[in-house]
Amino acid sequence: MISNNNLKIFGKFFRCFKDMVHKNWLYKVIFISLIGLQILSAAHLQKHKFALERGDNLIIERVNDLLSEYFNAYISGPDGKKDWILQPENNAGIKIKDYLVQEDSFIFGGYTYSNKFRVLNPFLLKMDKSGEIEWKKKYISQNIEVPNKIYRLQNEGYLMVGYSTEIQGKEYSQVHSNVFVQRCNSKGEKIWFKKIGNDNINQEGIVSRELNTSDLIIVGKGGNSTLELIKLNSNGKLVWHKKHRTDNILEEIDLIVNNNIIVKSKIKNKKEKDGNALSTYVLKLSQYGNILNENYSQEFHLARKEGKKQDDSDYGIITHSDVRVRRRPSTTALVLGVVTKNDSVKVLNRSEKKYQISNMNNYWYELKIDSSRGWVYGNFIEFEKPKG
Repeated sequence: MISNNNLKIFGKFFRCFKDMVHKNWLYKVIFISLIGLQILSAAHLQKHKFALERGDNLIIERVNDLLSEYFNAYISGPDGKKDWILQPENNAGIKIKDYLVQEDSFIFGGYTYSNKFRVLNPFLLKMDKSGEIEWKKKYISQNIEVPNKIYRLQNEGYLMVGYSTEIQGKEYSQVHSNVFVQRCNSKGEKIWFKKIGNDNINQEGIVSRELNTSDLIIVGKGGNSTLELIKLNSNGKLVWHKKHRTDNILEEIDLIVNNNIIVKSKIKNKKEKDGNALSTYVLKLSQYGNILNENYSQEFHLARKEGKKQDDSDYGIITHSDVRVRRRPSTTALVLGVVTKNDSVKVLNRSEKKYQISNMNNYWYELKIDSSRGWVYGNFIEFEKPKG
């Protein structure tokens, strides 16, 4: 629902752009974009409240706007009056990208932006549980540097992971972005800064984990479909940098570190007509960055029923190892998981016609595996009837 305040803003936009909209298509695009920005920025996905020692509440709101995801943070007194803890300064704005809740304090990380100089500089801020700001550090550069995540390290101090884009020339032209990693001490003072990447694609750090050895694992994206896999030692020296191309569009990326390194990502298949369908991709690495295994989670519930109905009594045995299960009866359809040799499956549906794949000509079959569904090519199934 649009508030009265937003309606007033829309009115101002309309009066300012009314004449120009009829004269130039570019203004139409700008006008529509600004309206969309107002609508999207009003959508708070999450709101967290923390009681402060002095009786006020710290409110942290997670927000999506047209360009990115960020947080608003303010202190709300007993009268409901808002006291913003991060105020714009020197003609610059501030956006919070991540925060940490510690035993006796809060840590906020984000960036400041200047309309005049067109640069984005990262910052860290520490606030105690009474709502008082202990320190705020801004890391000045002449480039665009945006942290996506911040972490507290084992031996005190903090880590920032994100992207860095160099600005060149008087026209502020931008080159491709690289992964940036910055380590700070417990007072927010910068210890080292590392920029990684040199390909002609945009690269950014998404997530990081600290090993027991104090080495750091960073995982990010190169473009939409390449995983950037990085290991640094505690001093910021590069141990290895691996790239792993996928056939899918990477969405959410998570990282689990134990004896091995496990990267999990929500994915979209580039060739799928239904571009909103998500599955989960899992990549397993050794501590040396060698790929041990890659797989897809068995999220078969997205599969559609198609084709001719089979007899419910039909069962089958998978005859090959690591057979891909797809969302539709097509080799370009989203891979939902795998079945392996000697798996028992129930056959639900059959495609209406046979499909030629290399020198094979067979039907696709929709299978039920436990409580999930998916399509498998017929050459990998041996049919049988259930006993009894």
